[in-house]
Order: sequence, then C-alpha cells, then structure tokens
Amino acid sequence: MHRARLLDVLADAVGRDSIRLDSGFEAYEEHDDHVTARFTGGTTERADVLVGADGAYSSVRAQLVPGADVREHDGHHAWRAVIPATGLTVPEDRLVVGDRRSRGGYVRTYDGHVYWLLNQFGSAPPTGSRKQEALDRVVHLQGDGPGSLLADLISATPEEQILHNQIMLVPPLPYWVSSRVALAGDSAHAMSPHITAGATLGIEDAALLGDLLTPGGDVPAALAAYEADRMPRYAQVARLSAEVEHAPTPQEFARAYVAFSHWMMAERVTA
Repeated sequence: MHRARLLDVLADAVGRDSIRLDSGFEAYEEHDDHVTARFTGGTTERADVLVGADGAYSSVRAQLVPGADVREHDGHHAWRAVIPATGLTVPEDRLVVGDRRSRGGYVRTYDGHVYWLLNQFGSAPPTGSRKQEALDRVVHLQGDGPGSLLADLISATPEEQILHNQIMLVPPLPYWVSSRVALAGDSAHAMSPHITAGATLGIEDAALLGDLLTPGGDVPAALAAYEADRMPRYAQVARLSAEVEHAPTPQEFARAYVAFSHWMMAERVTA
C-alpha cells in the first residue's frame, strides 16, 4: 500500500478533526499522574501518556534519552519513487544484489503502481540530479543494468518525484520509556531500509501500545511491559539485519534475507 493511502486510512479512522497540524513539539513535563506536552505558540496538552512517534530526528527522544542523536549510516544513500505502472509491464516483484555494494528492485502495489528502490553503501556524496545518480548506479546491478526494467522505471520517473536520502540510524538506546513517556517507530529504532524491518517494527510498536494502554489502566506498568517486549525483539532484528547488510555475496545475501524473513513472520505466529 502506498504510504499516502495508508495515512488517509489512518486519518479517517482517528477522525481528521482529532489531528492538529502546524504545532511543533517543544518539551514535556512528567508528573506522577499525567504528562504535559508543550508546543510551539505556547499551547500545552495534558494527557495520561505521551508517545514520541516523531521519527529519526525525534524531539521526544532528545529529552527522554539525551545524547542519542541520529547518525549517518556509512555513506548509505537511497533513491526511490512510486509511479503508475502505465505503459510498463512489471510481471513480478524483484530484488537485485549488485556490485560495489549496490542493491535495487521494484514491488507492485495493490493499486496499479510500482515502487522502485536503488541504494548503495559506502557511496560518495551525490553531485548530479537524483535521476542521473540512480541511473549511474543501476549499472552495478547484475542482470538489471542499462536496458533493464529497473532502468526503465527510473527513466520513466519525473525528476521531482524521485526521493533521495542519506540514510540515518538511531543508535541502540538504553531504554525506550519512562513512567509516562514512550518512544515508538523510528524515534526508537530507525534502521537501514534495505529489509523494511523498521516499518514492520513500527507497526508492531503501535499495536502493542494499543493493547497495553487501556482506559484507567496502570500507565507505568503498561509502558514497562511494552519496553520489555520491544527492546529484545529490536535487538534480534538488528542482528539479523546486520547479517543481511554485510552479506559478502548475492548468495549469502539471499540466505540471510530468507532467514530474517522467516524469523520475522514465524516467530510472531507461534508466540
């Protein structure tokens, strides 16, 4: 599902009147029975719990875990886009491991679009246009170089629709919660996106918080249970993810990726 469509679904479920925009978070004050969040413009909100789901550059994390700043990931750059599949035949989803620590591929979405991605570890800082930088790297992908479907997808994408990111990581944190504040998603565990583990973990975070935080319930106990569940799982994901990232050959990459995917799905099914 395209992320914009997912956001629409979530906004409709929550109620758009419940979403406040243009209100940057500044700081929070934690008390025995509540937490107060302060926003730009001088407004405040009092609540039972504050969930910092504000991404890799989290302002909530900066206060909860001082010094745990986001950092660059080994010159890891990524180029990606979602485009309509009009005029292009995409018969399968594909991931390709190439030379010079480059990887790429494409995935069909439910609504007739195609998501493509190309990334490179240890890459020099880009100097050209986003499209040209992606096309320069597609030559490193065995079997999906110039003239390939991935190259065609990149060429068919308008320059302004291509996203380029220097990948950033959140270092392993000593804790994710206090009595009334919790981190979730990328604010707690921003990871390299080459196996989409970060998105999966973020969804799991939200689901577990939804189960544990009940009206009138014990918030500190719920957040402690959340942390006890999530931190060991994140540590295991990080270990398996590192094996995928550092696989020396396409064959080892495939083996590590399958091992990760099997554990990620089977472990929750049998839990």
